[in-house]
Order: sequence, then C-alpha cells, then structure tokens
Amino acid sequence: MYSSKSVTITPNDSTPLANIPIGIAVSVEGSYNLQLLNDATVKAHYLAAGIIHPLRVKIVQATGLPSGAVVIGYYQ
Repeated sequence: MYSSKSVTITPNDSTPLANIPIGIAVSVEGSYNLQLLNDATVKAHYLAAGIIHPLRVKIVQATGLPSGAVVIGYYQ
C-alpha cells in the first residue's frame, strides 16, 4: 500500500469521514467500532497497533474507543 499523505482521524459516532482512507493505523491495540465503505452497519474490529490495516473506513466511532487511542488515515 502506498500513500501520499496521512492525517489523524477524529472519531465520531455518526458523521462519515469527508475523505475515505485507503488504510488506517492505530496507536493502541484493541477493539474499534468501524463502518466500512460498502457496509451498512458499524461492526467491532480488533486492530493491532503500529501497522497499516487496509480498511476503507467510512466511520470510526468514539464510543468504545480504547483509552488514549489515536487513529491515522492514509490517503493517496
């Protein structure tokens, strides 16, 4: 996966991201409530810290976010 920029994603329970990333990375390992681009519902996904997960995420919920977690989106 190649990206030309990365930005910190601000989690929000209902507002979709303005730009859909090609992948995300998290600073804290744990369960994240995500809605993927072509999925109608939010589902829990267990993500490992420090690696880029090739997920096209539309919503990253603040509810249930691991304590101290930072979510980074990677874009082309």
